[in-house]
Amino acid sequence: EAKNGDSRIITLHMNGRTEGQQQFAISLTGPGVKTAKAWKTPQLLFREASKQRGSFVVVPEQGLRLQVTTRDGLTQLDPQKSGIKQKGVLAFRVLQTPWSLALDVEQVDAWVQVTSLQHAAVGEAQVKVTTNLQYQIENTGLKSFRLMLPVDAENVRFTGEQVADFLAVKDAVNGALQTWEVKLHRRMIGAYTLQATYQTPVAAQAAETRLLGVQAAEVNLQRGFVTIQSTGRLQLRVDALPAALQTAEWQSIPRALQQDLTASSASFAYRLVDPAFVLPIKLERHEATKLLPARVNSITLKSVIADSGAMLTEIRMEMLPGDKRLLSVRLPKDANFWFAYVNQNGVWPWREGDQILIPLEQKSRSGAAIPVTLFYSSQIGSPSSDAIDLQLLAPKFDLPLENIVWNIYLNEKWDVKKWTGSLQKQTDRIIRSREAVDMQSYLLSEATQQREKTKAAEQQLSLGNKSLEQGNPLQARRAFENAANLSQHDTAFNEDARVQLHNIKLQQTIVGLNVRNNGFANITSNGTAPDAITNKLNDASNREGNYTQQDAKQLLDRNSADENAAFYRCAERLIQQQDAAVSSPAVIQASIPEQGRLLTFSRSVAVDTQADLQIGIEARAIGASPFARFATLAIVALLMALAAYATRAFRAV
Repeated sequence: EAKNGDSRIITLHMNGRTEGQQQFAISLTGPGVKTAKAWKTPQLLFREASKQRGSFVVVPEQGLRLQVTTRDGLTQLDPQKSGIKQKGVLAFRVLQTPWSLALDVEQVDAWVQVTSLQHAAVGEAQVKVTTNLQYQIENTGLKSFRLMLPVDAENVRFTGEQVADFLAVKDAVNGALQTWEVKLHRRMIGAYTLQATYQTPVAAQAAETRLLGVQAAEVNLQRGFVTIQSTGRLQLRVDALPAALQTAEWQSIPRALQQDLTASSASFAYRLVDPAFVLPIKLERHEATKLLPARVNSITLKSVIADSGAMLTEIRMEMLPGDKRLLSVRLPKDANFWFAYVNQNGVWPWREGDQILIPLEQKSRSGAAIPVTLFYSSQIGSPSSDAIDLQLLAPKFDLPLENIVWNIYLNEKWDVKKWTGSLQKQTDRIIRSREAVDMQSYLLSEATQQREKTKAAEQQLSLGNKSLEQGNPLQARRAFENAANLSQHDTAFNEDARVQLHNIKLQQTIVGLNVRNNGFANITSNGTAPDAITNKLNDASNREGNYTQQDAKQLLDRNSADENAAFYRCAERLIQQQDAAVSSPAVIQASIPEQGRLLTFSRSVAVDTQADLQIGIEARAIGASPFARFATLAIVALLMALAAYATRAFRAV
C-alpha cells in the first residue's frame, strides 16, 4: 500500500503469472459519517484494467438516511432486485470509470409507537397499578425510555428485557406527573415490551380517589386500554368519564397486553384516546358487620348441561358458620333439589315457603371453615340440534358471597357465540375424558373419597383428644361427632370414635348433674355458697362450660359410690333418649362428569344477600349453516310443489 497525493495505491502480488478469471476480496475501513452535505463516496479503480464494470452499494447505519446529490458515470438500481431487503440502501451500476457520487447524509430520529394496558386494582389503603407497554421502534434503536408516572407513586418498578437501571429524573415534574428514565444494556429496535408497577396511597375513609394516566414520553403515538378492578369490600363508581377515555369491553383487549393480568376481572374497561387523563373514582365501602352470623369464604358452582337443556349443578361452599344454624337457599324457578352435605356428612334439610333450610353444625376448631355441598337440577333451555339459548340462574343465599367461580360443561360440539351476565368469563377450553365412566371407575372414586374421609376423621379425633386435655370438652365433643360421622365406612375406627363420643357425652352429663345438685344442696341446706368448681362452671364468662379432667375427678370423688352410680344411670338414660331422636341421613355422592367444553366465569364478591347471579349463553353447533338449512327447506318445498302439479296434470288427463 502506497500513497499518491490524495489517492492510495494497493498493489497485489501473485505467486506467478496468471490468466483467466480471478477473484479478489478487498476490505477497507475509514472514519464514520454522522451528517454531511454532498459527501463524496469512496471508489475503487483498477489501474491495469482496460475496462471496469460492476455495481456500487451504499448501506447506511440505523438512524441514517441517504439522498443522492450528484452522480456521474453511475445509474441507480433497485436494491431489492439484488436481494438486499434492508431499508435505506442505495445501489448503482458502474457505467464508466472514473465515476463520482455525492450523497447527503441525514440523521433520522426514531419513530416510536406505544400500545399500553393500564390496570388499576383499587384497595382500602392504596391503588396498585400495573401497566404493560408494547413499544414498536423503527428507523433507529433506543437505549433508554422515559415515562411519566404520578408524583405520589411508591414502590416503582420496571421489568423487561435488558433493563439495566431506572430512576426518577431530577427537576422533571410536570404538574402531578414525575418523569422516570429506564436505561437498557443495549439498543433495542422493533417490538419491545416493558412493564411498570407502582402504588399510590388512598386516604383513610376517602370517598373518592383519582387515577392518572401513565404517559410514554418522547414517543410519536400512544394508544391502548385502561381497566379498573375493585379489591376487598370496595365498590367503585365512575360518574364523570373524561373525553380521553371511551367505554370498552375486557374481551376486546389483546391477549398480548394482558401479561400477568389474565386472571383479573375488571370492573371497568376503557379505550385510551389520549394518555393524559385524570379519572375520578367514587369509593363505597361495605364493611363486614360483626352481626353477620356466618361468612362465605368461597363458592364454586359446577354445572353440566345436556343437549336437551337439562342441567345438573353442584355447589360447594367454604364457610365459617359462626352462630348461624340454618343456611337459607332459594333455588331457581322449577328447579329440583336433590340433597346436601355439611362437612361431608348428609343432613336433613326442609322447606319453608320457597326457601330450603340446611342445618349447619358448629365448627370444631376456631377459625376453620367447613364445606357445604348441595345438588340440584333444572331445565334451562329447549332441545335443539344446531343452536341453543341458555339462561343460567344461580340459587340465592342469605349471606354475602366471596370468590365466586362457576364452571359450566357443554357438549364440545357447541361453539359459544355470545355470553352475558353478572360474572366475567375467564376460560373457554375443551376437556377430554381421561377414563371411561363405568362401575369400576366409580368404585375407585368412592374409595378415594373414603380415604380422604378417614384422614379427616383421624384429624378430628386427634383434635378432640387435644381439646379434652386443654379443658375444652364442648369443642372435643364436636370433634368426636365429626370423627364418628366421617368414619361410618370404617367399622373399627368408627367404633373407637363413637366410644369416645359416648364417654364425653356421659362425662358432661354427670358433671352437669353434680354441679346442679351441689349448688342446690349448699344453698338449701345451710345457706353456704357453692364451692370453687361449681362457681367455675356456673360463671357467666364460661359460657361453654369448660372444665379440666382434674375438675371432673374432684367432683366425682366427693360423692359416694351409690351417688355416682345413680348419676351414671340417669346420664345414660338421657343420652339414649337424645341419640334415639337424632338420625343422620345416608346419601349417594353424585359424580359430575368433567368433560366437553368448559366455560369458567368468576366474580370477586357479591355484597348483597339474595344476589342475582345469572349467565346467558348463545351457542351454535360447529358446522351448522343457516344457509344450508334454508336451501334444504327450499328444495323440499320445490319438490312438494312439483308433486302437486304432477298430480293435478294426471287428474286432468
